[in-house]
Amino acid sequence: MNENYNILEDFFSENFVDLSTQFHKSLNEANKVPLIVFDGENNYENSIVLGSANVDYLSIKSIYEQLDHYPLKRAPFFYMSQADIYWPSTGGSIDTYIIFTQDGFICNHWAKHNEPVLVRWDAFSGLKKTHDSEVNFDCIHLLQGSAGMEIYINATTGSVKSGSHDEAQLLTNFGYSSLETMWTYIEKNRNASHDSFPMELWYWILKFEDIKID
Repeated sequence: MNENYNILEDFFSENFVDLSTQFHKSLNEANKVPLIVFDGENNYENSIVLGSANVDYLSIKSIYEQLDHYPLKRAPFFYMSQADIYWPSTGGSIDTYIIFTQDGFICNHWAKHNEPVLVRWDAFSGLKKTHDSEVNFDCIHLLQGSAGMEIYINATTGSVKSGSHDEAQLLTNFGYSSLETMWTYIEKNRNASHDSFPMELWYWILKFEDIKID
């Protein structure tokens, strides 16, 4: 079973930094979020395999199945292995895979070994980019909401093939920007009876090799 580092290195196996930077800029300018489509032919739900040092590596399909058969139509717009999630209220952190979907993020449960959990976006009041001097990363900072939860998320050097801190920061920045673009609609959906995201928000991806950079 081949292990995957992150969404960007799956998109761009060569010239990772340059192409990722260009793709990031292109998405921001178009106000779009990348969305991988599991169409039954590309087999990405089985071939994308995520984990961490303390968590078994599993395919996205296996993770979804363990999560009460979370539907594959809720495809990821960001993912990485060996992410770090930090809780400032307790000073605790976990090393885990992480998957961003329109509902929230999926990671390994902090109290249960090898069991996924979905943390919904509406558990948080907002997000911002915050520097964590302990790990020397600009992190995705999800702000405390009604549930009292506040966390920091960042890639680690284990999240990228090269082990480069700068490339791990590039990956974190990409995840932050994608979520920032989503957040307008997350706020609109907060008190709605059902979630709604406009079709034009998505940059649809059926095959990684077909990604175009303007």
